[in-house]
Amino acid sequence: MAAPIEPKTPFAVPTRQLSRATSIVHPPDVVAVFDAASVGGGGPLRRISTQQRERVELEARQREARIAAGLPPEGGLLDRFRSGGRAARAVYPVPLREELSPTTSRKSVVQDTKESPPEASEELEPHVYPDGGYGWVVVGCCATLAGLTMGWGMNWGIFQTYYAERVFPGASSAYLSMAGTFSPFMGNLVCFISGRMGDKYGFKRVLYVSAAVTWIGLFSAAFATQIWHILLTQGIIVGAGQGLAIPLFMSLPSQWFDRHRGLASGIAIGGAGLGGGFSTLMVRPMLSALGTKYTLIICSFINAIVTVAATLLIRTRPTAPEAQGRGRGPWIDTKTLKTPRFISIFTSLLIAILGYAMPYIWMPQWIAVNLPDTPTFQTAIPTTLLAFSVCVGRALSGYVADQLGPINTYILIYSLSGVVQLALWLTAKSFAQVCVFAVMYGLIAPGYVGLLPQIIVQVFGPSNLATNVGFLLLANAPGNFISGPAGGALFDASGRTTFKWVIILGACAQFTGALLAIYARFATERRFWTRV
Repeated sequence: MAAPIEPKTPFAVPTRQLSRATSIVHPPDVVAVFDAASVGGGGPLRRISTQQRERVELEARQREARIAAGLPPEGGLLDRFRSGGRAARAVYPVPLREELSPTTSRKSVVQDTKESPPEASEELEPHVYPDGGYGWVVVGCCATLAGLTMGWGMNWGIFQTYYAERVFPGASSAYLSMAGTFSPFMGNLVCFISGRMGDKYGFKRVLYVSAAVTWIGLFSAAFATQIWHILLTQGIIVGAGQGLAIPLFMSLPSQWFDRHRGLASGIAIGGAGLGGGFSTLMVRPMLSALGTKYTLIICSFINAIVTVAATLLIRTRPTAPEAQGRGRGPWIDTKTLKTPRFISIFTSLLIAILGYAMPYIWMPQWIAVNLPDTPTFQTAIPTTLLAFSVCVGRALSGYVADQLGPINTYILIYSLSGVVQLALWLTAKSFAQVCVFAVMYGLIAPGYVGLLPQIIVQVFGPSNLATNVGFLLLANAPGNFISGPAGGALFDASGRTTFKWVIILGACAQFTGALLAIYARFATERRFWTRV
């Protein structure tokens, strides 16, 4: 056997001499078909570890030649990536496993790959993202989970209108709307815990718990007879169950994609639009025909079954830098909290979410007040159009982020969202006009969510991504909690005749969110015309 190449530069990766009885077992890094034995998921269509090693060896030889010629050592694939070159594929160092002895079994190696912490490794091999393959199946599963969690909340306006007209007539709008705001509030609050639990104990375990808690909330809501019952079940319990899943499916595409990370994340989060669209189409006729009890029972079982099926198909990639944290480190990094860029993004979310939720909560009731002659079955159409537009809009936002940068796109989204609320919703006079507003708002406003994992990787790095996503989502909690009661109070103060001030409040909150994020953008990169 030929002697191994011993690199002479500090940039190269060490290799070990192999005998006939020993070999190096690399963590699974695959481009994918179904294979249950594959630890990282998906199973190998072909292993790429050999290509990785050859690339690193070529890198070492190129650098030696450049140094011998009196040139700087830069110029290889790894250096072009480190310098920000767009042509290079992202490569991160990941651990190599120990050599196998002749008596070591394949099963023990797989178990070691699952459980050994990355710090125990002495050698590093560059990590290469598949940017496709089974990753697209994972994206589809994440989109399904987004539809069952974030998408479900889009139909609250349908439930609220039905409760106000049929179940609790005369109830305070601010009080009744709290069930719709409790759910996202609890979801974002629980995200902080579930993100870290996913990093530490595994994504699938947390997702199964999410399915169980959400089912309990929806099933219990079917037997609610008072408003506080709805606040507890359909609000707090359902929101907590859904929050367990949100940071996990938001961060998972980043383990599989680099060059197309924005698009993949956008498609995954965009699944909320499909879920919201189909749920609004289902819920309105089901409420009219079956009432709240049987509607919620049926929805609870559909949610549980589909969530479990999607979780079964999900595969994580333990070799990805985003999966290396294992939930270690402090729950709250005080150094991060004090950085101006973090404060900028956190406060931006804190304020902007107050305005983001207004159309979801109040648009069905806006139609009932401003267009009272609209047939009942048509009142859900704008909300349905908004939900389906979310699916396209979030994928589009991800694609734009790949071109302009996530922070630039984040600021653009909030700015345009405020413009759309003032220009299209505030001036709407007909059913067609409010439908146009719903489509435009759905294409633009929800895209900010899919950008958060990218912003975190750019500002704070890839380690413990789910934990950091969950922590940043805490900023959404107060705005989600306040938006419903604040809008209801403004509506009640107007004598329940106009939503003018509700719309103005929503638009101004989103403009403010865009302004607050500008600091993070220029603190990251001072140049104006650049991708950030």
